[in-house]
Amino acid sequence: MSIENTATRDRFFDGRNAVRRAVLPQLIGRTLSINDPDGRAGGFVEAATFTPAIYRLTFATGEYYRTRDVNSFYPTIAIEFQVSSTSEHYHVPLLLSPHGYTTYRGS
Repeated sequence: MSIENTATRDRFFDGRNAVRRAVLPQLIGRTLSINDPDGRAGGFVEAATFTPAIYRLTFATGEYYRTRDVNSFYPTIAIEFQVSSTSEHYHVPLLLSPHGYTTYRGS
């Protein structure tokens, strides 16, 4: 996963981000900070527990913008995606600005 602030072109996002794998009826979650200068985080799921499932990435975008004295429309952004095969690579970029965002399956 990677995060880029499209308003400032910052590729570094130091907010807390909850990474959750949907396992009905509950979610297994983990909170992490992204410290990579490219705005990337990896290894949020251990290989032994990486299974086909629906995953949810929740980003604390309101907290990120508050620390920069910027008003933001979205306090959090949640992205759900389905992992069908654990042998494939999954990169989920989040491009955001204070009043909008987009995401896609990257390479």
